[in-house]
Amino acid sequence: MTAYAASKAALDHMTRGMSNEWASDGIRVNAVAPGIVPVERTEKILHEKSAQDLWLPHLPAGTLTDVQRCEFNLHFLSFLVFHRTDGNSYGYSRCSHLFMYC
Repeated sequence: MTAYAASKAALDHMTRGMSNEWASDGIRVNAVAPGIVPVERTEKILHEKSAQDLWLPHLPAGTLTDVQRCEFNLHFLSFLVFHRTDGNSYGYSRCSHLFMYC
């Protein structure tokens, strides 16, 4: 768990640093960090009870997510960034965004 936490912390700090450095150029930097997501190389182990007993207590939602839900949420957030609540679009000319998927 320590190596995982250290890598997540590094990405969090890199996001903050890039955000501060690029803000004056009109570039917003955001990171999407969904937590533990079963993918091909981890799916089998993450569905074992021992792995779930280890990880689930540390997740705010108390459950694993999946790649499709992460993809949907990233698209949704991207849409919100470029559209105002009154239906008009900010468009790409107002501000550039960089989304990092951690």
